[in-house]
Amino acid sequence: MKVTSDKNSKLLAQYPFLYSMFHLTMEPLHGNDDDDCAIDDLSIHVETADGTLMFRRAENVGLRENSCIFFLDGKRKGQVMKQGEYLFAVDANGKILNRLDWPRNEHDRRNQKGEVYGYHVFWKSRYQSHFEEPLFDETKYLVWIKIQCWHKDSKDDSAPPYRFGEFKDRLVDITIYQKPEGGFDKLKQDSNFAEHLYLDEKLIIRAALERNIDILILESRLTELCRLFQDDVYQNGMKEILDQGNVRGASGRFGNVEVLCAEMCGYDRVVLEDKNCWISFQLRPGSSNLYVLGMGGTLPQLRNVIKTVVKVWSSDPKSRSEFKPNKELSVL
Repeated sequence: MKVTSDKNSKLLAQYPFLYSMFHLTMEPLHGNDDDDCAIDDLSIHVETADGTLMFRRAENVGLRENSCIFFLDGKRKGQVMKQGEYLFAVDANGKILNRLDWPRNEHDRRNQKGEVYGYHVFWKSRYQSHFEEPLFDETKYLVWIKIQCWHKDSKDDSAPPYRFGEFKDRLVDITIYQKPEGGFDKLKQDSNFAEHLYLDEKLIIRAALERNIDILILESRLTELCRLFQDDVYQNGMKEILDQGNVRGASGRFGNVEVLCAEMCGYDRVVLEDKNCWISFQLRPGSSNLYVLGMGGTLPQLRNVIKTVVKVWSSDPKSRSEFKPNKELSVL
């Protein structure tokens, strides 16, 4: 393992239980000392646990399935990456009390019932959480580990290992979450599903297939916010600016929110994003109503970006001049 900074060295000395985690099997880290399993870049962070962690879910990609992460340009062009994420509960003596593994892929996901959230780490059996003593009092730290493994893109996705060619390097990102004031039990009780659950397209699709009413209610709130943006912004001048431009693309900044508009295969698409989240809307040809296409963020975060744009657009007509044609966005 390559310790990449003095900061990491100090944190490893302060939290020696991390060394034992490096020897565990966590795809795509196999827990042995072979060069192919070396850590090429290590990042360690220390934070205080919050409600978002209680409802956090892993983003596993490329673990025994035909999927990968890639970039179209930059230093990673021509490479593909697989990713695995894990959560550990650790006591004051550095003993690992429990480990939370998420489904490796959609096939594994279909073989389980319900979602797996971060707070499930406090129970050793997720399916018997009401019949066993939780680990709230024993746990001093929660440790989130993200492992990314980059390979040369073989461009062969016909059979395993699919596009994962020559191994390039492995990145490990660790966040140590300290116990919050009041403890983990109080944090779990105070955490709110509607405020802390990270929403994305995969989650919404699964909710629809499994008839998860709680999540579908959150989606309905996004639909209402979409209509608010449509009526107060998009159909109130924004679409006109887009239509009258010399290219089929436009962008602007409203407060801390970036708004990007473009046409893709005849569909008008709008993306709102800030440093915390993003949401996209789309308009079908011949339709007058936007619909939610995709998102990444909690409901309060998504609500904030939409209401920020609505407020600035409606209260300050001069701000609309910030929304201008952008030829770089003419095709997404």
